[in-house]
Amino acid sequence: MGKRDSKSLAQVIHELGRYPLEAFDFLKEALDYTVHHVHGEPAPAWKRIVDWMHQHDISPEDLTRRCRSRKLPCEIAKALQMIGGIEGLDSRHVSGPQLCLGLRELALKKWGFLASDVLRHWNIVTTRDVGEMVFALIDADLLQRRSDDSIEDFDDQYDFDEAFDRAYRIPVAAGA
Repeated sequence: MGKRDSKSLAQVIHELGRYPLEAFDFLKEALDYTVHHVHGEPAPAWKRIVDWMHQHDISPEDLTRRCRSRKLPCEIAKALQMIGGIEGLDSRHVSGPQLCLGLRELALKKWGFLASDVLRHWNIVTTRDVGEMVFALIDADLLQRRSDDSIEDFDDQYDFDEAFDRAYRIPVAAGA
């Protein structure tokens, strides 16, 4: 069985046909927010590897292949050693439920009571929609998953009306 073809984000958006680029941009922002919230600030070596991957359009699968065949620049190989090898990249993984909660928190911080309207405008109306987007990115080799990750991890994490509309409280400034 041959290597599956990686897809661009534009191809993923076109093939799914349900979520616009802005929805994927926000998903990336929510993923970064959640990873930082769950794991804290990444090590400099980890950042160096990820920056290099982005600069050279290297997927996680390609990085693993290059590492195994010893075809990495010396500084990237050293950075990988510092974080514990390829497995060290996995140390900043977040689960489906964690991502759903992080997305909710970030949306409320950014848009307040308009959060549900913004997400609905992008056709994100359930936590399963978040999972559909994540797994489309995984299938395109744009995100990695653990063997125990499942799209069902995103099912029914919260009700959007309850999580965004009825539960929203206007923040009150201290001393007000």
